[in-house]
Amino acid sequence: VVYAHQQTPFMKNLTRIVVFWQAFIYLLTAIKNPGIIIPNESARENQPKTANYCDECNIVKENSTYHCEDCHVCIEGYDHHCPWTGKCIGRGNLIPFYLFLLSTVGYIVFCMMATVSSIQKIAN
Repeated sequence: VVYAHQQTPFMKNLTRIVVFWQAFIYLLTAIKNPGIIIPNESARENQPKTANYCDECNIVKENSTYHCEDCHVCIEGYDHHCPWTGKCIGRGNLIPFYLFLLSTVGYIVFCMMATVSSIQKIAN
């Protein structure tokens, strides 16, 4: 069995970097404003109620704006509501979200490679 204290310093440092990056990009995705549209109080009364009007937020929505039923806000460039971050993914945090997905795939590949390497050490 290959234990963590038997790893090379390179692998220990690489593991730390990969885990830190994954946590950082996850937090960046979760913290950034997804594009919440805050209604202008003075313009509320003057807004015409069209097909693109949100009754819950009292705003006229653009084509890329969608009302999230989970968050109860309108999001500019709405993509989806993410259960992993607990918030919407929209124009404001879409790039960090894609980086999070890419780094998650990279993290899985890294874990698989480390596992194969450990199994090879055990077999030899």
